[in-house]
Parts: sequence; structure tokens; C-alpha cells
Amino acid sequence: MLFDYDGVLVDSLELNHKGTCAVLRAAGVKEITFEEFCRDYEAPYMDFYRALGIKASREEIKSWYLEEVFKYPDPSPMEGAAEVLINLSEMGLVLGIVSTHNSKHLFRQLKKDGLASFFRSVVGDQEIKSTAISFFCGWSGFQPSEVLFVGDLPSDIRDGNIAGVVTIFFKGKFGVPLKYPADYCIENLTEIATIVEQRRNTI
Repeated sequence: MLFDYDGVLVDSLELNHKGTCAVLRAAGVKEITFEEFCRDYEAPYMDFYRALGIKASREEIKSWYLEEVFKYPDPSPMEGAAEVLINLSEMGLVLGIVSTHNSKHLFRQLKKDGLASFFRSVVGDQEIKSTAISFFCGWSGFQPSEVLFVGDLPSDIRDGNIAGVVTIFFKGKFGVPLKYPADYCIENLTEIATIVEQRRNTI
């Protein structure tokens, strides 16, 4: 079971919107609403910013974004995330993370929130996640059909589909629209255990 981090295990979507709006302001581009952000935001993020007319370098964009998000406290774990991870671990699943989040900050945040011990593999700085997901399959010895990937952005589902794994789209409390076909759509993380049991019963 692989998870995206932001918007799945940690409640950070609103903070991501603040960071994005800071980039738009710094570049002299009109800010987007939270609803527009939920509808359009996906990786690779340079493509997203270029589509909005931003010509700044990756380094400038990253600097503007981080300067804004670091003004705020770290976001809290998603409601029920720890309980779900405990349940999945007790079910015998190997858990991992594939995220765009900065690797050093990701490790630090997982330890701070008491979630680090649940994960066998944690990979950050992955704007295009399909390669990292495929690498996990090879490293772990699992076939792609035996790996489930939970993401909250359309690009997460796109990349999971490219890697050939089972995709679970987490709509969460904001109901981000889905642009690519997913094997499952959920509104609560607790639904994951039911999906695992259903799949086990069909094998």
C-alpha cells in the first residue's frame, strides 16, 4: 500500500493553495480561488505554472512557495490517519509513501507526527510518481496488481495508472474532481481497509 503524503496523510491542501497564490502574486499573475486550485492543480508543477503564464525559473517558484508556507504551522495529520495505518499494518500490509514533498521535511514531519514507524519505504521529491511507484514494485517483489496507491490529485491517479498499480482516489473533504480513471474513489481513509479485504477475498 503506497500513499501520497500531502492531502492524504496530512491535511495540507489549503496550505498548498496559499503557497501557490504566493507564487502567482510574486510573478504578477492573478491569484486563483481555492475551488480553481482544487480543480486544476496537478504535477508536474512547472507545467501548471507555465499554463498560468508564469515564466519564472523553478528555483524562483520554489523560493516563493516555501517562503509562504513556512509562515504557517505544519499541517496536522489527516483525521483518522494514524488509526488507519495501525489497522493496515495489523492486516500485514507493507506501507510506503511516494510524494512530491521535500524529502528532509517529509522525514522530519513523519517523525514529529509519530507516523514514521509505519512505513518501510518513503520517497520524496517525486513530481512524476510513476517511476518511483514502479521502482517500489521491483524493490519489494510485488506485482503492480498487488500494489495499491492512494492519491488526492488527478496526477497521482494518472501516474499510478502508468505504473499499472491499483489506484485509489481520495476525494477528502474538498471533493477534488477526478480527471483520470481510478479503480476506487473514497471520501474517508477508513474505506481503504474494506477495499483491501474485498480484494483479498477475490484472490
